[in-house]
Amino acid sequence: MDPIIDYERGIHPLCGKDVKVHKDIIITPFYTKEYCDSLIQYCKKIDNYFFLSEDQYTNKSLWMHMFSQIWYWKYATHCKEYLKPVIDKEYWEHSYKGISPPFINKYSLNEESQDDMPLHCDESGISIVVKLNDDFEGGDLVFPRQEIGNKDFPVGTIFIFPGWATHPHYVSKLTAGNDRYSLVGFSIPPSWEDSPNVIKF
Repeated sequence: MDPIIDYERGIHPLCGKDVKVHKDIIITPFYTKEYCDSLIQYCKKIDNYFFLSEDQYTNKSLWMHMFSQIWYWKYATHCKEYLKPVIDKEYWEHSYKGISPPFINKYSLNEESQDDMPLHCDESGISIVVKLNDDFEGGDLVFPRQEIGNKDFPVGTIFIFPGWATHPHYVSKLTAGNDRYSLVGFSIPPSWEDSPNVIKF
């Protein structure tokens, strides 16, 4: 499976249909496991394009619009057609007006990249995190205030949540196994609306 050419085949058939909501966290299948595997394999081929964050977090990231503009537009269409109706229903209908470029975070035991993420809030209106693999120990996305994490959810599941203030979250320490990958995206708050590379809905 090619992550660009076969993007539409990688959309989980229950995306936006099998929806759970837990304390304002929307949870639904986003990608099939096969597609997640193909995305990770592609990331491994272009590993030298991952960059080390320059902020307080030292995880390695790959900006997906730099990886492929075609992929980015397909992802944006996916979010608009499958996620926006659910977000409009569960939150305020104008809260998901567009997206900034998503990125893949890589956590590793074997590099200068960090193996966890401390408790923090995002600067976005809405954040999304897709679980891309589970062949590791530790490395769980955890929301302590909402008392939930993504450990027991299958690969390809997306967590959608208010990014700022109410939903602080962290990634527990990676302790064994392979590198951990996740796809992270943000909606565009008003201050980002004129930024380059945003896609408005």
